[in-house]
Amino acid sequence: MKIIFMGSSQFAVPSLSALIDAGHEIPIVFTQPNRRAGRGGHEHRTPVAESASNLGIELYQPKTLNCEEVTSKLKSIEADICVIIAYGLKVPANQLNLPKYGFINAHASLLPKYRGAAPVPNAILNNEKETGATIFKLEKDWDTGPIYSYIKTDILSSDTTVTVLDRLSKLASTEIVSVISKIENSTIQPVAQQHSVASKAPKFTRDDGLISWSKSATEIDCMVRAFQPWPEAFMYVPGKRGKVQRITVLEVEEMPFTEDAIPGTVLAADSKLGFIIATGSNPLKLKMIKPEGKRLMTGTEYLMGARIEKGCLLDSDNIDG
Repeated sequence: MKIIFMGSSQFAVPSLSALIDAGHEIPIVFTQPNRRAGRGGHEHRTPVAESASNLGIELYQPKTLNCEEVTSKLKSIEADICVIIAYGLKVPANQLNLPKYGFINAHASLLPKYRGAAPVPNAILNNEKETGATIFKLEKDWDTGPIYSYIKTDILSSDTTVTVLDRLSKLASTEIVSVISKIENSTIQPVAQQHSVASKAPKFTRDDGLISWSKSATEIDCMVRAFQPWPEAFMYVPGKRGKVQRITVLEVEEMPFTEDAIPGTVLAADSKLGFIIATGSNPLKLKMIKPEGKRLMTGTEYLMGARIEKGCLLDSDNIDG
């Protein structure tokens, strides 16, 4: 089939490669414009742009799809289908039927659960035990179209958003090739979603990562895993000259004991027990952290040069970072 591919993030890259390997013709790849980032303000291409360039496919990087230039380009290609995955731009309603079979999307949740921009971190944050990818036909509203296929995976206690997305991207790439084959052979029809049980998966802000120690150990652990790589779970600790230091928390371990202490109280701060903090339930041991401006380290390594003592109250809820 002649396929237009639209995508930007790493999640879409395996699907682009899988479609090429399956023998489909991809004359053009749409991806988001280059962005300036880093200290030098250098331009960075999307992962999909890098992949398409390596494959020798023409790149098209419009700032918006909602313009006559894009509509004309889509018409001129006369594609059989458009595959859109983790692109980040909304397709106008007047373009949805330009390819012969319309647009299909791979979304990183079991729709209609977790419609929106951040399905995987929201699923982990809510302590879901299972998630998946949904292949569905695009409609004018976000993530509401009829479903062709699901593919599922467990969310492990060690999973982060990074590991789940990596796993789902590979599963989705295989499934989308299968679905396209069935569409071409007229052996599959999409089924309408159950809109009454839909849920949202909104984006997070940087401030959402601040840990509230009054939450349970399980809730904090989910937060730490969900917020990798963005916005990252973090805490504040006392620093030098009365200032506070921001610390990114990357791995925690729930301890099998309880102690009557105010949430946020440091229960241990030594080389033997490590860095342990009281929560709204069981205490948590900080296993891997990254102090601002420093390298990744264990909680025990951090204590060697920090001014943290047992009994100190890390009241992140009230610290202004």
